[in-house]
Amino acid sequence: MLPQAMVAPSIRASSMHPNDIADFWSECSAADRVHPRDRTAWDRLRLGFSPNALPAGFVGPILSAPVVLLFLSPGLHQSDEAASDNPVEQARYVRIRAGREPLPDKDWPAGYAWFRKRVAPFTTDYENARHRIAVLNIGGYKSVDFTDHGALTALPSSRFAVTWAQDVLFPQAERGERVVVCLRASKWWGLTPGQRYAGKLFAPMVNRAGDISRDQGSGPTRSEIEEAVLAAL
Repeated sequence: MLPQAMVAPSIRASSMHPNDIADFWSECSAADRVHPRDRTAWDRLRLGFSPNALPAGFVGPILSAPVVLLFLSPGLHQSDEAASDNPVEQARYVRIRAGREPLPDKDWPAGYAWFRKRVAPFTTDYENARHRIAVLNIGGYKSVDFTDHGALTALPSSRFAVTWAQDVLFPQAERGERVVVCLRASKWWGLTPGQRYAGKLFAPMVNRAGDISRDQGSGPTRSEIEEAVLAAL
C-alpha cells in the first residue's frame, strides 16, 4: 500500500462512487490552470509542473471505459501552454474532465500521437480504442520531466486519484468488470510490479516509457495482459 499521506483524509472509502473522479475534476473552470483544491499546496511548493497548461487527471472515457491504463503524470508538448488561452482548447478540457470524451483524434495532434502510441501494443484499431480506453494519472499537471514524486502527496487531486483507484477502480478490475493495467509508478498506486492480482488488475514490470517487459517472473505474462485488453476492446 501507499503511504497514508497519499490517501485524502477527508475521503472515506464508503463514500466513493464511480462518478466521483469526474465530479472532482469538473470543479475546474474552463480556464483554470490549477484545480481549486490544489491551489494552497501549489502556491506553497515549487513544483516542476507547467503553471500555464490546462490540467486534467485523466483522458478518455474514464466513467465507462472497459480498459484503464495507469500512468504517473502527463508530458508537456510545446503547443500545450500556447493553446491554454484558446477557448476551443478550454472547451475540450471541460469535456475531458467530464469523463466521457474519447481519447484524442487528429484534431489534437500532440495528444493523438502520444495516445495512439500507448494503445498500439494492445490494438491497431485506434478509432475503436479511443472510445474504450482511458488513461488515469496520479498527477493531473503537465511537465517535460517531472521527478519530484514526493510532492504529489501534497496535492489533494493526486491523493484523490489514488483513493478513487484503490476504492473504486481496483475492486472493479478484481471483479472482472474492467481491465486495469498499471504502466507507471506501480508503488505510488499501491501495487507491486510483477505480482499477480485477482481478476483483471495488472501491474506488470515496465520500463520508464511504460513498455511492458517480456520477463514478468511469476506474474501474468505480457501475452496474458495484452489478450485481456484486446478481449475487453
